[in-house]
Amino acid sequence: MASKIRWIILLFLIFNLFLTGCAIKQKIKYSIDDIQPQPNAFLSTKKLNIDLFEDIRNQLPENKILFEQSRETKIDGERVCINSEKNYATETIPQQIADMIAKHFNQRGTFGAVLVNENADYNLTGKIKRFYAEHKFSTAKAIGASFGLIGALATLGVETPAEVEIVITDIKLYGKDGELIKTLNDVEERFNGNQKPDAYCWSPYFLVDLKFRNVVENIANQVDRAVIEYGQ
Repeated sequence: MASKIRWIILLFLIFNLFLTGCAIKQKIKYSIDDIQPQPNAFLSTKKLNIDLFEDIRNQLPENKILFEQSRETKIDGERVCINSEKNYATETIPQQIADMIAKHFNQRGTFGAVLVNENADYNLTGKIKRFYAEHKFSTAKAIGASFGLIGALATLGVETPAEVEIVITDIKLYGKDGELIKTLNDVEERFNGNQKPDAYCWSPYFLVDLKFRNVVENIANQVDRAVIEYGQ
């Protein structure tokens, strides 16, 4: 219980920064501390490069809202929170995705090194088709925030509907000389269910990151198998 109280106090202090205009730019990130190394004698001698995946989201009408609306907006007249592009850090989404994939792969420890936009034994490419999170705005949380820590504690159990959809397509693994080794399966991750919101519409950024971890692990397993099968 004591640790939960400390966590609430920390969140309260952070949210106060938002209220005073110090909006924190979001980066795509999640914890990798619990990922156990999976050393492989063959793969450990190889380097893998992660190319910046092509961002094709703006070609699809369902992604339009991410580029045109703020993180708090309305869909069919209902207040919702989304992971709007306007609140991401200056690095492009493809750059952030590539960096996170490299960190995740390196934590797994199968390859000798996983790099971004560097020369390597293998090269991974793909396309970002969908990277979306939506969370119903919580009036209770917004009202609770006006009462400070007491309000935060009083609304601790509040949950509202959320959805996440991530689609990475056209994932290809190339050799050092540009030879196509394998076209991997598209990876799709979807979630629909209740989640704890916050009063300031930051939760979609955290939710999409958590689900992106599953996407990256799926890609990592496919890459490992493809390189081992290729055997060079």
